[in-house]
Amino acid sequence: MGELRGNEGGSIATEIRGAPGDAESASDAPGAVRAAQSDDEPAIAVGSERRVETEKESEMIDVHMPHGGLHTWKDFWIHLGTITLGLLIAISLEQSVEWLHHLHQRHQLEADLHAEAEKNLAIMDDDDYPYFDALLAQIAANRERVDAMRAGRGKVKLSYLPFKNPHANGVGSTSPLASVWTTAKESELVGLLPREEAKFYDRVYRQYDLCITATERQGEANAELKSFEAQFAATPKVPWGWPTTYPDLSRMSMAQLDQESALLTKFLLATSALRTRLDFFSAAENAVLHGGASDQDVLSHLVHRPVTLLPAQPDAAAAEPRSQKPEKP
Repeated sequence: MGELRGNEGGSIATEIRGAPGDAESASDAPGAVRAAQSDDEPAIAVGSERRVETEKESEMIDVHMPHGGLHTWKDFWIHLGTITLGLLIAISLEQSVEWLHHLHQRHQLEADLHAEAEKNLAIMDDDDYPYFDALLAQIAANRERVDAMRAGRGKVKLSYLPFKNPHANGVGSTSPLASVWTTAKESELVGLLPREEAKFYDRVYRQYDLCITATERQGEANAELKSFEAQFAATPKVPWGWPTTYPDLSRMSMAQLDQESALLTKFLLATSALRTRLDFFSAAENAVLHGGASDQDVLSHLVHRPVTLLPAQPDAAAAEPRSQKPEKP
């Protein structure tokens, strides 16, 4: 009996100690404690370490799998197709909103360009054409007087006709507008217009640029004329509009009358050229309002308006030569 107990005891002790390979597997079990490799290193629970690593991986990769998981290739492709379709819908919605925004901006730009065309036509019809008609008539009449004095070789003395401004407020010509087109180019809104439409508007405002250039040349010719006439300053009988000094033609020599005639001719031609440029710009703006899209549409609205001459002014009659005036007793 005692031997049997001994054998049983040895057998039990052996099972308790276990085989050498069993110690490693026991340390990997949940809840097992890994022995510290040194006195300063604390013992770490193996199961806790693995749970920490799993939590870190779950934080890095946040993938929501369908309920029940992917068991077949069919499930995989369905899941992939769903994700792809959702992305395409989101992109399409974003592009649609952007397209609608650009379409609204384009329609607003077109409306602003039409409004600017209406304003320019009103400026030219109400301000510029009447002003330049009156100015051309005054320049032509004064040149005729100067030429008459030249032909008379000093025997005929005529007065310089003052300018009668057709505008009651005394304001001269008004430059057309181009602020909408200039702003559209600077802000790149022109890119919203179809290519052919943008090219058409570029040609329209090319006529505006030519008007501005003609205005500058006319201003230079006027300044040159006024600078010469200032040498023979005289107060006009009837001042019209802004205070202006007119020349006394009787104080000019024959050579100076020749120069005066040449300067008046230069100013007349510059003013006439500016008025012609108004005809082209007016045609271009009319084409805008009528849905034009080409140079031919602009030409179809081109009308060269004849100069509207004003009625003869009270002092338009030629003065009698001094030799025919009665002498004082």
